[in-house]
Amino acid sequence: MSKPVEPSEDEIIRSWHVRARAYDDLIGRWSIFTEMVDRLIDLIPSDFAGHALDIGGGSGLLSERLLDRHSNASITLVEPAEEMRSLALHRLGDRVEIRDVTSHEVGELGIVADAALCSASFHLMNENTTLPSVAAALKSGSVFAVNLWGHSFDETATLDQKVDWTVFVDLALCESGERPLPRPKRAPSRLRSADGLRRIGEACGLHLQEKQIVESRIETRFNIEFAAMTDIFLDHVAPVRRERIINRALELCTGIDTIFSVDFRFIKK
Repeated sequence: MSKPVEPSEDEIIRSWHVRARAYDDLIGRWSIFTEMVDRLIDLIPSDFAGHALDIGGGSGLLSERLLDRHSNASITLVEPAEEMRSLALHRLGDRVEIRDVTSHEVGELGIVADAALCSASFHLMNENTTLPSVAAALKSGSVFAVNLWGHSFDETATLDQKVDWTVFVDLALCESGERPLPRPKRAPSRLRSADGLRRIGEACGLHLQEKQIVESRIETRFNIEFAAMTDIFLDHVAPVRRERIINRALELCTGIDTIFSVDFRFIKK
């Protein structure tokens, strides 16, 4: 039996283009995204008034929060998914510059930034190319603040404590006379390590100064909402019934999950 294959960069970008509006709605409903962003902003100087890079900036949450706290800052938001850029433009207008580049192309922009930040998307990137690219765009002494979801970091990959949300989806499907949720095999998360990030960083002039593991509690229903962002979820159900089944699953869902994320602070040498 063949093993699941990791999606290509183009496939990842396309997937986030398709689900951009659903994701933007999601981050507005769940405070964990704002909390992750705010912790990263805490890692740059409290009097920051320079130019910042928002790497994989999505629909602009980090840029918006950074400008709320540092009104004299300027920002270049880089995001390769077209619909995400459209949402960021709608959210931020001309308050930031928005560029259509990937994380490993940042160093080619000709920008020399005073800080770089990347929230909730680093697990989708290749650290071997992203870290050197970010380093090339930073002034000496500048901060690169970045986080990882715990499932993508070796020290936290097995620590999440989650209720099985698929049980509630199956109950809703059963009530509607539909067959259970398909469970396709997925490629396991590629795990990063502090030693690996430190080694890559040192080779390109980024010193890993700080690592913080953060434990969060979140309602189990978050996982249903996350899964439901794409039309692939419950695609065996007629579209006219899909929304009703999802809403019923959310009504049935109980439980609190414990999940982890990891914040890193690099300094450009």
